[in-house]
Amino acid sequence: MGAVIVFDITDSSTLKAAEDWKKDLDSKVCLDSGRPIPAVLLANKCDVTGIDEGMVSSLDGFCSDSSFVGWFQTSAKNNINIDEAGALLVKHMMLCDTDLPDEEHHWDGIKVSRASRESQSQSLCCWRPRL
Repeated sequence: MGAVIVFDITDSSTLKAAEDWKKDLDSKVCLDSGRPIPAVLLANKCDVTGIDEGMVSSLDGFCSDSSFVGWFQTSAKNNINIDEAGALLVKHMMLCDTDLPDEEHHWDGIKVSRASRESQSQSLCCWRPRL
């Protein structure tokens, strides 16, 4: 399990909404260990002018305080940092499945890459038996 929460980097009021979404998520969904599910924060619309630089500089602390695994400036329109955010989220989701204590996680030990065509056709979410 994992989550992506998106806010508009040009509108600081949407960061408050993202904070509320994260609190709601954490109150309703958790891992078997009781810890929150991994969540990535996306500061969307980095391709437009009007970015609140003061808000951007506070996002590291905000993410730490709100238990996000990380954040990215993104543009859904121009596909900026979308793959990178997804890769980080998947890495953290996979680490949650290992049942290792935090100190035993080797953050560089899991490589996320695109699957080959054959393995994509047999992924768990889309696999259908061949007739």
